[in-house]
Formats: sequence, C-alpha cells, structure tokens
Amino acid sequence: MRAITLLPLGLALGLVAGCAQTPAASEGGMQTASRQCFYSDQVRNFRTSNDNILYVRDTRNAVYQLDSTAGCWDIGSQYALTITPYLGSGTTRLCVGDDARIGLASSGFGPRTCRARVSRMLSEEQVAALPSRDRP
Repeated sequence: MRAITLLPLGLALGLVAGCAQTPAASEGGMQTASRQCFYSDQVRNFRTSNDNILYVRDTRNAVYQLDSTAGCWDIGSQYALTITPYLGSGTTRLCVGDDARIGLASSGFGPRTCRARVSRMLSEEQVAALPSRDRP
C-alpha cells in the first residue's frame, strides 16, 4: 500500500489561495467590495424622493440611499437634518446595512427623529437616472 503525502497538496492550495483576488480599497480605504461607507458629518447635500427615501451626497461625491422604516412624514420640507448611527457607537461612520437616526430640525411639533437604514450606494449611472428633483 502506498502512503499519500499531503504536503505537496497543501503547498499547491496555499499558492492558489495566495493568488486569489482580495477586495481592493479605494479613496482612502473607505470603499471595499463588501462595505460601502460614508461619514455622516461629511454629508454635503440631501434630497428626498418621498417621506420614506432620503438620498445623501458626501464630500467624496458618493450618493447613498437611506430608507425610512417608520416614515419621516415631513422630511421633504427640511432645510437641515442630522444623521447619526442608530446605536451610539461614538463614530459618524455609516455603512450599507447600518441603521441610522435622522434628526429633523423643523417639524411642526419641535425636534423629532426617525429611523432609517442605509440601503445602498448608488453608481454614477443610478444617480443620473434619478429625477433631477431627487438628485442631491
């Protein structure tokens, strides 16, 4: 009976794994293939499609879509708002899939917040396809 040595097989698998592609970071390491993130204190513009959808543009010119889970019924009339992580993590970084708290500055009943989720980062083509009134 012949013994099979696993060492050559292990070396071959190690070489193949070493050649595999890894997610490349771009623009300061913020974007990866799996995590697309922005800092809420770097948001420079926002627009709403309706009371449930908010588009924000950051200082790197990336546009993100936030979907309100409870309906920010007067978000379209806001001239300013705040966006923070829903669970206070001590950072202003929000990534796709994270929950956020949107603070509305001027509602008829004083300051109010609503909850939203960062649903996606839009490509340039997706931003261009938005109606001009919805584009941040």
